[in-house]
Amino acid sequence: MPPDLGQGAGQAFQDAAALTRHLAGAEPGDVVRRLLRDDAERRPSANRMMRAAAGSRG
Repeated sequence: MPPDLGQGAGQAFQDAAALTRHLAGAEPGDVVRRLLRDDAERRPSANRMMRAAAGSRG
């Protein structure tokens, strides 16, 4: 995460909370599917922050 918006730590906390939510009670056979769901949930927000940070540089 670029440092421009000061979101690195905040995004890390959100990632940790989402991972905890998605992996809670997972059986080994469920982990890949749950990680893919986590990625689908978190990626749009992270990408928005990265685009915003990139835009603040120019």
